[in-house]
Amino acid sequence: MAISFSYGNSSIQVLKIAPTLINETIQMHSHGKDCYEIHLIEEGEGILETPKETFKLKLNSFNL
Repeated sequence: MAISFSYGNSSIQVLKIAPTLINETIQMHSHGKDCYEIHLIEEGEGILETPKETFKLKLNSFNL
């Protein structure tokens, strides 16, 4: 079941919510055109590396 809602002029559809504890490096991957991965950090910290930027992930941070 997907969750759909609007935000401004954008239509958002959430296809999967995966509450996961990640203790390992995830290999670089990509998503379809106009698709995004959202990270909400509720505990701990980490690093998100993209081809253009590196983001420090920490408690209560929210990254697109």
